Amino acid sequence: MASELSQPAREPRPATVAAASALVTAAAFGYVFERMVIGALPLKFLPWELGRIFGIATLLILWVLTNLGFAARGKIPLYRAGISQLTLLRLHRILAAIGGSFLVVHLLTLAIDKYAGVGFIGIIVPFSATYRPLAVAIGTAALYLGLAVGGSAALSGLLVGPSWLSIHRLAIVMFLAAWIHGVTAGTDTPELLPLYLVILVETVLCGLFASRVREVRSA
Repeated sequence: MASELSQPAREPRPATVAAASALVTAAAFGYVFERMVIGALPLKFLPWELGRIFGIATLLILWVLTNLGFAARGKIPLYRAGISQLTLLRLHRILAAIGGSFLVVHLLTLAIDKYAGVGFIGIIVPFSATYRPLAVAIGTAALYLGLAVGGSAALSGLLVGPSWLSIHRLAIVMFLAAWIHGVTAGTDTPELLPLYLVILVETVLCGLFASRVREVRSA
């Protein structure tokens, strides 16, 4: 008992620190970009504004998750950043949980907003929203893909063979669907287009690099 009491307090794990940093950064980015685009709005538009803020933050976290997935798949150790392969996987799980919570806020705020033209049915049933039905339907598709990807990760120990990995690879399609949804559903897309282009180009390059590294190592 005495030895346990004399042990020094554990320092925060790198994954926890990195996840907290990503959480604050994503929220800050979402807030700053949204305030730059739409400025101060009346209180009645608060749900819509929060929906956009958390939507942008969710996309940013999904962007980081996709890159971490590429790094893990290509078995690229990020030693210079102080992140081992095991820490990278833990960070991936933590960020997925944070991104999921951000997504819930994004969906709920837009569902209860009577000015958004989406509603709960519009979120669940494709093409039922009155506001930009195609763009919202693409977001709904991304939502269902996310549930499949998250479910495959949660059930990875129960699924037979590489089945879970085959499903988990749908994360790439989910990211693309979420990106298209963000571009086509937002009224502030012209102002945010540079950010969207950076996210897309960087993700494509990271995916190609990870694939090349994996090919070289398996050769």
